[in-house]
Amino acid sequence: MGLQIGVQLTTRCNMNCSHCYVTRDGRDLSVETFERLVAFAAANPGTHIDLTGGEPTCHPAFGSCLNILNRAGLTTRMVTNGWTFAEMVLDLGPALKALDFVAFSLDGATPAVHDGARRPGAFSRVMQAASVCRAIGMLFGLRTTLTAATAADLPALALLAATLGAAELTVSPLQPTPDTADRGLLLSPAQLEQIPAAVAHLRSVFTMPIRLTTGFFDDDPDVLCPPLTGDHLFVKADGTVGFCCQLADHIGTTDADDVIGDLAAMSIEEAHRRMTDAVVAFRAEKRRLAADGALTRLDRCACWYCLKRFGKMNWLRDHAESAWGRDVAGVTDAGRPAPCRPHPDVLETPIDDDRTALVHGTTGRTYTLNGTGIHTWAGLRAGRSAAEIAAGLAERFDVAIDRARADVDRFVRDLLALGLVVPDDGPPRNRAGA
Repeated sequence: MGLQIGVQLTTRCNMNCSHCYVTRDGRDLSVETFERLVAFAAANPGTHIDLTGGEPTCHPAFGSCLNILNRAGLTTRMVTNGWTFAEMVLDLGPALKALDFVAFSLDGATPAVHDGARRPGAFSRVMQAASVCRAIGMLFGLRTTLTAATAADLPALALLAATLGAAELTVSPLQPTPDTADRGLLLSPAQLEQIPAAVAHLRSVFTMPIRLTTGFFDDDPDVLCPPLTGDHLFVKADGTVGFCCQLADHIGTTDADDVIGDLAAMSIEEAHRRMTDAVVAFRAEKRRLAADGALTRLDRCACWYCLKRFGKMNWLRDHAESAWGRDVAGVTDAGRPAPCRPHPDVLETPIDDDRTALVHGTTGRTYTLNGTGIHTWAGLRAGRSAAEIAAGLAERFDVAIDRARADVDRFVRDLLALGLVVPDDGPPRNRAGA
């Protein structure tokens, strides 16, 4: 069983990048867990381990981890900010043989751009690290995260990467955080849509491979990022297996919904079986939503869809100025929630005359409705508009129509955030059940 295992060695980092989404809470993967992963990789030909963080070199036993790989006859790839790379090469000695490829994070072609996103001196450290790689014959690449402050630097960055002798340039979209939204770093959907064409032009100029990660616009709703291929595992610094590295440890959110299992309580084989089951269920759910017309235009960004699907972007509902925030809230340009209908995987069960239970078949969570909630849900199930539902509430509960409409809008936004309803881009339709 050959797997690609991404290992978050630590959540520590020696920088405080303006666009980072990882909660830097100082967790380190235990050496014992790393040894288990290496033993599994050695026993399963074709399995490869990639190291990430935080900053992987900040793990207190980083050198020991490389020695464990060396003793097993394995090599690894690593993503690093390069801050300590030159010194590390001198200190590691024979352990360095375990590194067969290093990807340096670089966000701009000049110190002003890169250091502005990271810390003073960061640009010169990457240049130094690239020089060291050339001197010792180690393959290296550059990885860049595009923000509103760095996207214009992409052509110059490609030229720099080619000049340095990088084996490849990898381009990723920014993953939103409260801080990046407040700083105005989020690319608009229109700007994000332009990136693939810009990269296509750069590919026609340079022979160096320029790769786009999954996360840009794609018309295929079933586009496969690495985790969805079924042959990837991502092990977090606390020893749990996450659905995807892009979902793990998002600042201001929890990881409960995207944790597959804990390696302290299960084998790696069992974790992979659970991951496979989760991938099958996830892809089936998304295909159903696509067939039902329930995906929004922005859901064509695969990473965005997952971040929203796993509840990482609920905080963006407060950013009505952003198209991303309006998408999370299901708000139209007029400022009201978009027309919605019950999620196809939500089951409705009456508890008694005054309460109804909603069970989400995908997440397994149960919610209880009463009073106006039951009335509003019934209206959505019947395909009625928010205005029609509000009119019924005003009449039944003897409240002003403006208050009733505000209550309906607020309730629908909550249902959207919980994944209990989906936007209905087509005409209202009656449903036999949720």
